[in-house]
Amino acid sequence: MIALMSFTGKHNSKCNMYITWIGVIDNGEGDDSKVHSPEGNLHLLLFDCNGNETSHSIIKGPSKNEFLDGDQSNCQIYIGTDCISYVKIYESDKGGKWLGRAHDVLFEGIPNSPGIWESRRTAQYDARVNAKRRGATDWLLKKNIRNGRILEGIPSLFLEVSCY
Repeated sequence: MIALMSFTGKHNSKCNMYITWIGVIDNGEGDDSKVHSPEGNLHLLLFDCNGNETSHSIIKGPSKNEFLDGDQSNCQIYIGTDCISYVKIYESDKGGKWLGRAHDVLFEGIPNSPGIWESRRTAQYDARVNAKRRGATDWLLKKNIRNGRILEGIPSLFLEVSCY
């Protein structure tokens, strides 16, 4: 599934939608800069169906409370009922424009049905290497995503959305 850029995320069922799993191939940090390392804090922004921000939180990852390339984690993040919130997930970069850095958006869209949702941003070569080395192939296979193959063009981030 590819996330669509819109604030009209209606679905037919009256269930509570949750992000229940996040898999990161590329956390947005590169390997070769002295300003940062290959670690990243993920920020989750939720917007209501009118486009108003309703929540901003940090998603703690499995590696020292952060997500490294190749990390995955189960979670329980409520995103809406009949009108799904617009979801934006980014990796934060300290220093902003002063250091020539900007937050790396890893996911934007409205995951308005159960299933696996993909980022539009593709993983960089160094992150793909890191993700393979850190075992991402195993969780991709377990989740039945892309036959477990980490190739050029693979999305940076995957979300699993469940309906309860």
